[in-house]
Amino acid sequence: MLNYNTDDYFVTNFLVIPKHFFTYEVIQKRKPLSCNARRANWIGSNILINHIPNSGKIYYVKNKKEFDKDIVLKNGGKLYF
Repeated sequence: MLNYNTDDYFVTNFLVIPKHFFTYEVIQKRKPLSCNARRANWIGSNILINHIPNSGKIYYVKNKKEFDKDIVLKNGGKLYF
């Protein structure tokens, strides 16, 4: 996931979430598109980031602060079992 400032295109936040943190609890089903829509009856979803524990978020950049690559890899490696 990437957040950036549109004024100067500076990265504000950049994080990854390992796939095993995407459970049914964090996926919110949206209502289907109307029958008049180009993709009628298509059902999308929202990812509820606030339902993912902080331990499942691996930040490369947080609040414009870039983390050292070795620290990111070390902390990220703890999440795989």
